[in-house]
Amino acid sequence: MVRCFWDIPKIYEYLRMHGLRKAARYDVPFTYVVLRKDGSTKYKIEGNHNHYIELKDLRQYLDEQVNIKAIIRTVIEKGENIAISLCDGSLCVDSDKHAVWIKPVKKEQLRRQGIYMPIIAAEKITLRKVKVSSVSPGIVLEIQDNTEIEIDY
Repeated sequence: MVRCFWDIPKIYEYLRMHGLRKAARYDVPFTYVVLRKDGSTKYKIEGNHNHYIELKDLRQYLDEQVNIKAIIRTVIEKGENIAISLCDGSLCVDSDKHAVWIKPVKKEQLRRQGIYMPIIAAEKITLRKVKVSSVSPGIVLEIQDNTEIEIDY
């Protein structure tokens, strides 16, 4: 997935005219899949996850620091704050309130972490030493001073 600004794709206009009701905004994200035959992949396949927790298991780690590898599901920017929702395929989420969210952080805090590019959905993110601060109804992760963040663009 990539963030682009262009005319609305014809297939999206067609789907909206025939009942798609996901959002009323003209710039709603439109997800698509590119099937490749050349064997290339966007991310390298990682086999060893011994030191990383799956999102479905986070409820057991309340008030603890954990390491996570996931895909960015949603990014919401409000002024200087950014909230990020995560997905790793291990947790079925029926609504945003039950999702795994990174507690909103200031853009300046991300710059101190070395993140200067815009954060967009579908990128892989690695969080080391992130605190599980809440597990009800959704799971909230809190970035602390010692948290390490890595985003594969």
